Formats: sequence, structure tokens, C-alpha cells
Amino acid sequence: PLSPGDNSTSIATTGWVRSAMANIPSTAAFAASFSSPGYVKFPSWLGGLIIQWGSIVSSAAGDVAVAFPITFANASRVGVAMVPSAAVGWIGILNTFLTTGCALSAWNGAGARQTANTMWIVMGN
Repeated sequence: PLSPGDNSTSIATTGWVRSAMANIPSTAAFAASFSSPGYVKFPSWLGGLIIQWGSIVSSAAGDVAVAFPITFANASRVGVAMVPSAAVGWIGILNTFLTTGCALSAWNGAGARQTANTMWIVMGN
């Protein structure tokens, strides 16, 4: 039987190839949680990119804290927030980025903070 590190000229069976292919995501350091909040984490050989998302209710009284599902290793990242069911002109804003979370607020077209279900997505590594 072949072993995972075998680079001989032995012939691989279809069963061995299918088994090896099924193990690629787990052995290649991919990680994911497709819930909300959720994330996809790519392995270091793909740059270590992490994409995280979720939704939270903003507050008219001030920023709310967004906790990322997993911690970023580095501080550089980009994110966007949106208020999907609000009136035209409403926006979501993310600020004060940390490796573990950020602050979020939602604003109406007149420049006033609003309480609204706000969706967010953040990328980094």
C-alpha cells in the first residue's frame, strides 16, 4: 500500500486516490465555519487570508462591538458594513479595528445614528 509521502513509481488505486483527495482540505490547513458569524481561513501557502462575516444590531446611542469568530494574526484588514433592509442612503461603518474585533455603527441619510440590523464582512490575515 502507498503512504502519503510515497513518491515511488508504484501504481495508485482509485480508492487510494479518492481517499487522498478527500483529505486535502484537512491536511492543507483550510478551516471554515459557515454559520453567522462565520469565517473561511486559507492556509499560509495561500497567504493566510481570513474572511469573516456576521450581523449585529447597531445602536442609535453609539458604536457597538463586533467580535470576530477567530482572531487575526496581523492588524491589517479591510471591512465593509451594510444595512440591507433600510431606506436609501443608510450606511454601515466599521472602525477601530483590532485583531479580535472592531466597532460598528449605522447611519441614516440625514447623518444620524440608527438602530438597525447591520451585516458586516472583514478580510485580513
